[in-house]
Amino acid sequence: MVIAIIGVLIALLLPAVQAAREAARRMQCSNNLKQFGIALHNYFDTCKELPYAAAPASIRDGDWRSHRSWAVALFPFIEQQPLYSKLIFGDAGNFDTSANPKTNVNALNGVVLSYFYCPSNKRGKMREDTSGGVQYKLQKINYVGIGGTVKNPNNVANDVSPFFFIYNGNRTFNGTIIATGGQGETPTFSIDSIGLESLSDGTSNTVGIAEQSNLVKDSSGNPQDWGASGHRGGGWNGNHTLNWVGNITHIYWTINSVCPGTVPSSACNQPYVPNTIITSPHTGGAQFTVMDGSVRFISETVDLNNVLLRLAARNDGLPVALP
Repeated sequence: MVIAIIGVLIALLLPAVQAAREAARRMQCSNNLKQFGIALHNYFDTCKELPYAAAPASIRDGDWRSHRSWAVALFPFIEQQPLYSKLIFGDAGNFDTSANPKTNVNALNGVVLSYFYCPSNKRGKMREDTSGGVQYKLQKINYVGIGGTVKNPNNVANDVSPFFFIYNGNRTFNGTIIATGGQGETPTFSIDSIGLESLSDGTSNTVGIAEQSNLVKDSSGNPQDWGASGHRGGGWNGNHTLNWVGNITHIYWTINSVCPGTVPSSACNQPYVPNTIITSPHTGGAQFTVMDGSVRFISETVDLNNVLLRLAARNDGLPVALP
């Protein structure tokens, strides 16, 4: 009888313990996003611009390890100045490929920065690759910059976002963490770095960074590790060639969407194109860094066209209050 009573008590207590642990993990994930929000503002105060996600067209390099991501740009503002000082940079703040053509891999090989992981993360943690016969590991990160929207929030039924372009995915420039320059596309776009003043919808109405810490289900219901930072260069690279911009996404899907079987232009099933799905293991939605420095949990049932697209576009003239 005593054993039976103990078993019942454990059965009652276990869900509460698990819920408490998940609440703590979600709070830590929220704190990570909060620190990124503070770092973005400190970066802007210092550099008078926001960190971009890929190189300007004038220094485009086909080597997938040549361009630093927004995450690397924030190193000095998240207490990682010593690591940042080990890296070698060239033009426009990107990795100097003449000095080290493989993304400063010696300095970043095996580096694990805990605040780039959500504690509830379900994805793989490291990207393994080989360069010059040497195997190395680069960290995947659980947070993705918001580069813009695929559809134009002002005309979602018939139009696409300004500077819409298809190449293994859609890339636009109306978000916060944008890919600068044209990267060799036709037609060529010339997009400069932006600052907080470019967020004309208001910092409290614009999101900048989101979670991407869960597996994505394919059309058969199988979980897949599709998401930013899963390609060569891990979380530390911003660009491959042309449109292969890692570690940012452009909103096309609802939060925690299922990736369909055929995705010729929306590309949610690749780790190197900027239209991956925002995912989170926190039940019911995902957490976002808002550009006023706050962090908000947005439900996966939020209206895609009338809310999520408008929050992701910095300058569509359709400011919307966070739900």
